[in-house]
Amino acid sequence: MQFSRVGDCFKIARITGPRHNYLGLEFTEAAAGLQPLIDALPAIGKRPGVLLVEAVRKNVLEGVGEANKQFGTKYVVKRIEFVVDDSSPAETYRFLAYSIVERIVKELPFT
Repeated sequence: MQFSRVGDCFKIARITGPRHNYLGLEFTEAAAGLQPLIDALPAIGKRPGVLLVEAVRKNVLEGVGEANKQFGTKYVVKRIEFVVDDSSPAETYRFLAYSIVERIVKELPFT
């Protein structure tokens, strides 16, 4: 997995053989319950988008919630960025979101 940061956006890219996923997250200190802005980036390939926005949102929020519980943090997602024709299932985004928070907490580098 590759981790990077551009401004306030923490990014992760995961490529495993023919499967690929990208996720960008911005956080806020606003109250919980905020509905994050979703930037569904256009398809990179020729196939139509297969990931549903609501499924990605649900899994990202669950992943951040699990990480918050595990690490005793209170990250609130402000913005989610993903590519609509990335590989399914949407549950992958739970793992990716968790991994971003875990990396922040452990103070590991984002290039």
